[in-house]
Amino acid sequence: MNDRGFDDDFGGVTGGDALDAARWRLDTHPLGSGSVRADNVRTGDGGVSLVLAPGARDGGELRSAERFGYGTYSARMRTPLAPGSISALFLYQGGSDESDELDIEIPNDGGRTVMFTTWVAGVQTHTATLPLAFDPAADHHEYRIEWRPGEVRFAVDGEEMQRWTDGVPHQPMYVMANAWWPRWMTRPVLHEPRALVIRRIRAES
Repeated sequence: MNDRGFDDDFGGVTGGDALDAARWRLDTHPLGSGSVRADNVRTGDGGVSLVLAPGARDGGELRSAERFGYGTYSARMRTPLAPGSISALFLYQGGSDESDELDIEIPNDGGRTVMFTTWVAGVQTHTATLPLAFDPAADHHEYRIEWRPGEVRFAVDGEEMQRWTDGVPHQPMYVMANAWWPRWMTRPVLHEPRALVIRRIRAES
């Protein structure tokens, strides 16, 4: 487990720059109605892009190389307009189906909503869907998870939107972000690529 934290500003990366291999892992694996693919994670255009590929229900995913404990985790992101898909910043224990997890998920449907969810040992303990005061596909906004023993707070652009003090995970977790196609949200495939663009990810543990 890492107790040091990090602050990665992706705003200056160009198309030829590689992500820090000591910090981030790229993987290809099935997820939802398609896969997340390592080759759908690209640098440039003011950040790291997790691409939703045309003609398929494939996306992209970032995962930290190490697990982190209690702390504050945030990302500055701009979501795509791609109905039927989800953009997410989340913490995930991994290793089994009985994992702890903290999720911020934004449907890429133009509906201006955000979902906050907690899981303990693979069981969902809380979920809430709330309206956003802006179009998350129009510009970058900061999404934040503040995780403490027995408490989790979710904030957007510095404003707390949800707080729970029971059913809160306690295991160390990976810091992750992805853009993907859930099975429960069915829409036609894209005719052109769209992407979740992440300008910055910060971990303060």
